[in-house]
Amino acid sequence: AAAVREVQEETGIRTDFKSVIAYRQQHEHPSAFGRSDMYVVCRLAPSSFDIVPCDHEVLQCQWMSIKALKGQMEIAPITNRIISLVLYGLEHGFDHVDVCGERMKSVYKGQHFKLFHRPLPSEYRK
Repeated sequence: AAAVREVQEETGIRTDFKSVIAYRQQHEHPSAFGRSDMYVVCRLAPSSFDIVPCDHEVLQCQWMSIKALKGQMEIAPITNRIISLVLYGLEHGFDHVDVCGERMKSVYKGQHFKLFHRPLPSEYRK
């Protein structure tokens, strides 16, 4: 929900959540004030395409192909790996890449949570 909301707030693009592609955790991150840092990459499907950037949060944004992004000269290693995951998913199917979220009932009355994991065969989903 946070990824969908943030994309819309920052770019004006409406999206639907599909999956988590990857996440990174890092301890002693220099800009995290002595705390651990989590970075989550979500796969979203756009339902609108007109970019309306938030001038308070975004300097520049544009649509570009994933291959054009990979061709950028100064690309961070994490971005390069994520691009490879996306290209692999596009070529072989995202069922080999996706980490999916399953809404589950909490032990706390009236509460729910999302458990993220690789998809299970139907005979194991009970």
